[in-house]
Amino acid sequence: MAKKPTAPSPEALVEETVLTEDMLNVLPFGVAITEKKSGTILYANREFGELFRYSPEELVGENIKKLYFDPGERKKIVEKIKPQAGTQKQLIHGKRSDGSEMWGTASVTTITYQGKESLLFAISDITDQQATNSLITIASQIATEVGTTVDPDQVLQKAIPLIKERLGLYYVHVYVLDETEGLLKLRAGYGEPGKVMLERGHSIPYDAEKSLVAQAARSHKPVVVNNVRADPHF
Repeated sequence: MAKKPTAPSPEALVEETVLTEDMLNVLPFGVAITEKKSGTILYANREFGELFRYSPEELVGENIKKLYFDPGERKKIVEKIKPQAGTQKQLIHGKRSDGSEMWGTASVTTITYQGKESLLFAISDITDQQATNSLITIASQIATEVGTTVDPDQVLQKAIPLIKERLGLYYVHVYVLDETEGLLKLRAGYGEPGKVMLERGHSIPYDAEKSLVAQAARSHKPVVVNNVRADPHF
């Protein structure tokens, strides 16, 4: 007669849970488990914490809604998850601890964890890819709006306000290199400041050491500075 299987002891269950969590912590993508009904985070591995710039300890016990850029999005995603459908793919628009955006693709499945109906998220960061896609879309829109203009100066006058507004930039200007004089001459700039600088014939020496514009022109590469006041080249 076959021996009837016995339920594991509480000690064995605890040991198995610890082992599982140790395994999840070495995965190269974020994993979190949340209570389906309330949204309370029951478990988060290290990678999941790093995606949102929290430690796992800071996240456990919190509501996962705090990690959505729009907290209402969590409800919409939960409504899409059907237990009988198995693992489902979702696009996540998240918010990091510093308020910045995070985009991820998540595989979501319904499980039972700690005796509760829960959702397991396995999420990969696609923030850079999403940002690139957004830039391509914006560039395409701007090109369409100025595409019927032939005169280069009119193209710049139309494009600069669009670039500033669509990308949320503080200021936009365009310089061209005069190789004979060794100067970067302002060709177009945003708004009244740009108009005044243009009328004054504003230019920057190509070999100027304290100029981010000249540095970018010489290196032929983007120059990104988060605080220009603290940069010695500004």
